[in-house]
Amino acid sequence: MRSEQLTPEYHAINPDAAVPALVHDGVAMNESIDILQYLEELYPAPSFTPSDLAQKAQMEALLESAEASHMSMVVNYVYSCGYGRLPTPRDAQFYKDHVPHRAQFHADRFAGRTANNPEGAKRIVFEQFSELERLLETQEWLVGDQYSLADIAWFPNTIILRQLGYSFVSLPRVNDWISRIEAREAYKTGIRSRFMKVPNWVIRLTTRLLRQLGGRR
Repeated sequence: MRSEQLTPEYHAINPDAAVPALVHDGVAMNESIDILQYLEELYPAPSFTPSDLAQKAQMEALLESAEASHMSMVVNYVYSCGYGRLPTPRDAQFYKDHVPHRAQFHADRFAGRTANNPEGAKRIVFEQFSELERLLETQEWLVGDQYSLADIAWFPNTIILRQLGYSFVSLPRVNDWISRIEAREAYKTGIRSRFMKVPNWVIRLTTRLLRQLGGRR
């Protein structure tokens, strides 16, 4: 919330000035899928990659679609529905100087050319998760019966979307898949324990208020 990602120190780690980023043994990585794959190679047991080559190819395709979903689905939903954090004049200048594609996004958003259609954004969420619904018709996880990097890559989308009011009740298999992940010990200790202990409606209200403060636009 303090725009710490928009500093020269962080920009040196992640030229996109976004999260996440990982520095290990002096090497910086800044794409979530790259980080997942790196950690999978660094800590191969337990494995989150299918041994079957066809399933491995399916997992890699799902990783690509998860990566693409960030802008096309999540960012679009967040800003279209009025929750996206708007840049202050200082933030806007940083984007202009160092991350021009983000400066262009905010210029297009402010001009009404992108991320300004709530119903369209909800439709995109439904369409993309309908693909997962289809996969889950006959299996517990996105790639067969093994929990894989594909599940790990797609699941965070559901966290932010639910926090900001999207309901998955119309996608019952996806809803059940979310519950299965949340029942895992890794989720309980690694994610849920770090959540702010506030209801989602407070998060939504706070996010909307932040859009109005400090000369943001």
